[in-house]
Amino acid sequence: MKVRVVELQIWEQPREMWLRSMLVVAILLLNVLDVLTTQMSLARGGIELNPVSGWLISNGILPHAKVFIAAFIAVAAAAASTHRKVSNLLFMVAGFYAVVVAINAVQLLAH
Repeated sequence: MKVRVVELQIWEQPREMWLRSMLVVAILLLNVLDVLTTQMSLARGGIELNPVSGWLISNGILPHAKVFIAAFIAVAAAAASTHRKVSNLLFMVAGFYAVVVAINAVQLLAH
């Protein structure tokens, strides 16, 4: 029975790292889409409702901040243990950014 537990751990670790890698890539892409859809919305006369993002936009550093955030998440995910909890947190972050991009896209389609 212990052999099977060890085999399962050996199999699960690469799968978990693959999942985590894909989630980090998704978060990076969603951050890029967030910046693009925000800029498109602003170009059409929209306003930024998030005060932090508004400050970043007014200072011209929103894209840089988004890349920094995504890079920080990637490094933290790589340095974290292989527990499933880390991937669950990454799912939540990716879900949050997916909702933000979806809201931006709906606003673009409405105008």
